[in-house]
Amino acid sequence: MKALRIALLFSALITPALGKDSAVPPLPPDVPENAVLYSFLMSGNMAGQQAIWKSAAGSTQVFFQFNDRGRGPRIHSTYRLDSDKTPIEISNKGVDYYKAEVAETFHREGGRAEWKSTSEQGAAEQTQGKFFLSLQGSPEETAMLARALLAHGGRIDLLPAGEARADTARKLVVKTGGRKQTVRLFSITGLDFTPRDVWLDSADHLFAMGDTWSMTIRQGWEGVAPALVDAQQKVMTRRNAEFAKKAARRPEGALAIRDASVFDSETMQVTSGQTILIEGNRIRAVGANVEIPVGATVIEAKGKMALPGLWDMHVHIMGNDGLLNIAAGVTTVRDLANDVDELAARRKRYGSGEEIGPRIIAAGFIDGPGPYQGPTKMLAATEAEARKYVNMYHDLGYPQIKIYSSLEPEIVPKVYEEAHKLGMRVSGHIPARMTAAQCVRLGQDEIQHMNFIFLNFMPDVQETRTPARFTEP
Repeated sequence: MKALRIALLFSALITPALGKDSAVPPLPPDVPENAVLYSFLMSGNMAGQQAIWKSAAGSTQVFFQFNDRGRGPRIHSTYRLDSDKTPIEISNKGVDYYKAEVAETFHREGGRAEWKSTSEQGAAEQTQGKFFLSLQGSPEETAMLARALLAHGGRIDLLPAGEARADTARKLVVKTGGRKQTVRLFSITGLDFTPRDVWLDSADHLFAMGDTWSMTIRQGWEGVAPALVDAQQKVMTRRNAEFAKKAARRPEGALAIRDASVFDSETMQVTSGQTILIEGNRIRAVGANVEIPVGATVIEAKGKMALPGLWDMHVHIMGNDGLLNIAAGVTTVRDLANDVDELAARRKRYGSGEEIGPRIIAAGFIDGPGPYQGPTKMLAATEAEARKYVNMYHDLGYPQIKIYSSLEPEIVPKVYEEAHKLGMRVSGHIPARMTAAQCVRLGQDEIQHMNFIFLNFMPDVQETRTPARFTEP
């Protein structure tokens, strides 16, 4: 099975199967022939492009687009930079991921800067040497930030607020088609809960940026994407392991949470003054007079609430989501679409304590090929392929299948049949040209997203793979 998954990954990266109609929108005719081109991959499948070139006036022009099941941005950006690599002028025009208009500008003159978009506008003084992050910037903008960080010693103030820091996390030599390239991984912190990784080549130009879910990579080098993701994952794993070692507390003996107010989810009651005794993976006792064993680790919880761990029933876990889940009291999640190998490795790290994260219940993602295919390598065009993928997920221990919107209606009941034969549940979208009532009668156990219930009563809306599935309801 592992060999099958690896073969699927590489065949998708090198010769993407896009179905009867290409999912990749063409580049506009005004992109010059000398533009530097990048491929945008989703789960290894070609989904869009980025093009970079210089205008006659010397500004950097960037065109970025991709198609994600009918959604996806189409933006033309203009950048003009100062000698210290920080932006003097930015213009982003086009449409965003949900096809809303983008009209975003930034301008700095002297020390004063002004910016405006459909979401915000503002101004600031003393902005020299600061980097403005636009809301609808291209992947190239992150590479610009990395170059500015290099020019400013690894730290820079941001506009409208905050600061970014970067360190060179890894060097790698990649090879394809007789060519080789030395690339450097920069991990930028200060932009999100998770460091943002970007690869620059030996001339500090963007080489790649992304992960298994999506990646922008220099055209012609798509085949090295797995090596880049693997290197990023090793850096992330080491970082998370260091944090887990520092932050996690693992009592060797019993653990007692004393004098807590306990919420009982069955009776919907709160009882104060309770002690919770935990040994190993089990709660052994809860009550006002629980005897605490000698040597137990005791947490004083007077004035605090104790409640059962929360469940998040729809996630696509990645990055340091696991840590954020635990911090929010979420101890179990159901992952409804992810890269098979990456999720398996993540679950192993969570289980061993190498990384902090919740229990994961995994659902196997299956879609059909075509212009609106979902972000998965498991694309079933035939009944045989659908049954093969159901069995693959079953062999991996998945208790559930998630179907998606591009599965052909005649294949859908075969998925239900095979999954139920193996004792698995089936949830997911309502595929195009089908209704919720049909799918339930045929055997679907669960429906994701309320809009598919509304669409059941809108039979005229047949194409439910585009944003119409949101806008029509």
